[in-house]
Amino acid sequence: MKIFILKNTIPKYDALIISSYAIRYSQQQNYSLNITKLMKLLYFIQAKYLVEKNSKCFNEKILAWSFGPAIYEVFERYKLFMNLNPLIKEDDDYIDNRTKKLIEFIVEKYADKGPIDLTIQTHSSGPWKDHWKEGSEYIWNEIPVEEIKEYYSSEIGRKEIS
Repeated sequence: MKIFILKNTIPKYDALIISSYAIRYSQQQNYSLNITKLMKLLYFIQAKYLVEKNSKCFNEKILAWSFGPAIYEVFERYKLFMNLNPLIKEDDDYIDNRTKKLIEFIVEKYADKGPIDLTIQTHSSGPWKDHWKEGSEYIWNEIPVEEIKEYYSSEIGRKEIS
């Protein structure tokens, strides 16, 4: 096992800001999006950011829930809404252009995948599978960012974010 040292321990963004941009971009492109798919997109965004920038995009923990990787704070914000609406205005300057492009890339890459497809994908291999314990629906096992980076830096994982 390789050990990865992240260069920046202070993330640039809040997961709700990243989710808001992903939601708005999906709406602009007329892509289907629900809370389950949003969670998977955030997971892949964090993975790509870790691999490309060697730092976390957001600080919120990614947890191994029964339906896949999840961010509690984002789930709490959107769990009751059928339609996901962004939290920030369209003319925001919260996110730098390189990060916007990274988010857009992940949204585009998975635009044609449904939430069930993405759940199957995240369940089949990688860090979620290593941290999910059968019967642990109410135990929230954190998926360490170091393991996310290690997996998505590998040849197998890189295909999912490139």
